[in-house]
Amino acid sequence: MLALVLLALNVKAQTPMPPTQAVAAGFTHLVFDDEFTTSTTVAPAKTYPASGYNWYRHGDIEPNDISVNTGVGSGATAGATGVLTIDNTPDVFNAVLQSVPGNATGSQRVGTWQHGYFEARIQYSSTVTGNGGRKNGWPSFWLWAVQALSPVQGQKTAECDIFEALPLGTAGASSQAINTLHNWENSKDYAAQSNLFNTGSNNLQVSLVGSTESAQPTDGAWHTYGCLWTSNGNGSGTVQFYYDGFLIVHQRGVTTFLTGTNQSLAPGQISGNTMGTSLTAMESDNMFIYLGTAQGWPMKVDWVRVWQGPAGTTPQNPYHLSRIRLNLTSFL
Repeated sequence: MLALVLLALNVKAQTPMPPTQAVAAGFTHLVFDDEFTTSTTVAPAKTYPASGYNWYRHGDIEPNDISVNTGVGSGATAGATGVLTIDNTPDVFNAVLQSVPGNATGSQRVGTWQHGYFEARIQYSSTVTGNGGRKNGWPSFWLWAVQALSPVQGQKTAECDIFEALPLGTAGASSQAINTLHNWENSKDYAAQSNLFNTGSNNLQVSLVGSTESAQPTDGAWHTYGCLWTSNGNGSGTVQFYYDGFLIVHQRGVTTFLTGTNQSLAPGQISGNTMGTSLTAMESDNMFIYLGTAQGWPMKVDWVRVWQGPAGTTPQNPYHLSRIRLNLTSFL
């Protein structure tokens, strides 16, 4: 009996604790967690399985474009127990891995979420390398509406860029960390046909609430990037972005963006630290995760996590809680 109690406590101790900002919003249930301590959570190259993985390859990704160091060697430094490295081919723009299968439709729910706290620990060079640039891509961690995978003429869907290292040029140039919301209109043949609205005028990481740390990751070190997406309960919601656990302040003091219908501000209007948007569809969209970069500009990921409340959590496949593992040596 004692052994069972100790075992349960050990499992609980190794389960990540929700960040403060997630707890404050009621998001205390870990519904997705990949610590990259195994490569089996990533679907094999050249296959398009319908289920069974955390990550599916987008487009024609070669085996050597993605690697998982499970905690052995230099890849496990700086507190990382396992590391995913993405270094993609030129034909896939910022979308190497996705949390839904390549043949997913708008009805897909596993690997998609409505509201929650999304966070990843990422390392990359703030100096553009390889083929990085505005034409070929950059390190990124973002959300896309699964409804856009089955585009309908005139359909509007959302995009939420939790983190992008937007390049200011090609190899050798610097980059800027940004966080952007997009409102897309789709055609019957193509998703994201028209960019109706984006928060590009207020997407730069300028400063942090409660910290004197630079809001720009110019040190090439590991940092966490998060997005808090909450519902106001009336068809509208809010989005805030976090860097190393601190709320990000964008241009003109903006920290909060409105989504959905019944917004209190017009698109682009700013009141205090809040900005209105035209993202009316985001509150009904189911968002999935993309991880990507450009060829020769590698992005390393220690973990990706999603926290939600007790209601509305996502069905989990066996890999979603890959962090929970048993350390039997603690009983010896």
